[in-house]
Amino acid sequence: MNRIFAAVSGAAVLLLAACSSGSGQKAAGSQSSTTVGGVATTRATSATSATSATSAATSGSSSPATTSSSSSASAGGGDGTVAFAAAVAATLKADAHVAESIKLSVAGQPDTPAVSIVGGYDMAAGTGQLVATLGSANATEVFTADSIFIKSVVQGSTSQWVKVPRSKVVAHYLFRTPGNDPAAFVRQVGGLENVKSVGTQTVRGVSMTQYRGDYPRSAVSEFVATDKRGEIDSMASEIGPFYADVWVDPSGRIGRILVQYKAEGLSSVTQFDLTYPGEPAPAAPKDFGNGTGDTQGILLG
Repeated sequence: MNRIFAAVSGAAVLLLAACSSGSGQKAAGSQSSTTVGGVATTRATSATSATSATSAATSGSSSPATTSSSSSASAGGGDGTVAFAAAVAATLKADAHVAESIKLSVAGQPDTPAVSIVGGYDMAAGTGQLVATLGSANATEVFTADSIFIKSVVQGSTSQWVKVPRSKVVAHYLFRTPGNDPAAFVRQVGGLENVKSVGTQTVRGVSMTQYRGDYPRSAVSEFVATDKRGEIDSMASEIGPFYADVWVDPSGRIGRILVQYKAEGLSSVTQFDLTYPGEPAPAAPKDFGNGTGDTQGILLG
């Protein structure tokens, strides 16, 4: 566990540097590249203190670090496997607005802002646009069926668009998806095991059914680059097991996913909100360089 703490503590220091200077890593290109604020972080969940932690994530705020309970969970329980699977399937057919927040905190380190990922995404078509922001740095991603177009703003300087084949984009950190793909995150949570209904809560003013389930080990590194998989699996064995809380709205689609962990002075909280419908997908940029798929850095997963 000391190795994990040291690694994430180092990530927090780099996160501060990224916020203050805009330094980052690259989406590499053969003709050009785009630079974004980059630093490793993890997205995972401890199986302890679930009730108190999830109660703090039911208000309308998109930032899990500042949310407060809008209502307590009603009495619930029982096997929710069938209803939960139906909600995942319905969500993956929908056009949604995505608002994701990833907050990393380490004891003894200055507070850092959450990574914000916001935009519209057609889950079925795999198209849309997201903007990932950390401090003053941001990366805009336009998704088409076979490519991701990426443009960054760092220290006031805007890069040109870079086109990266989706088949070559992978994730580099726990529970991140390739290029922040929202549908991949929903499919990953769709693999939860031992899913139970734990009651209803009010989320953003809407009464939603809450489910909780365990991530199988195979899901933890599902989208991770091959050369990172051993490291991620090792970290997961020390920090895990992991679970997720999922809220389903009255339409039968997912309204919120919450994934978090706490371990030895560090914590990570990811809140993934969906509302319907989302914004129309923009046209693909016409002026761009070609990337190789080396999309590393906290803004791109």
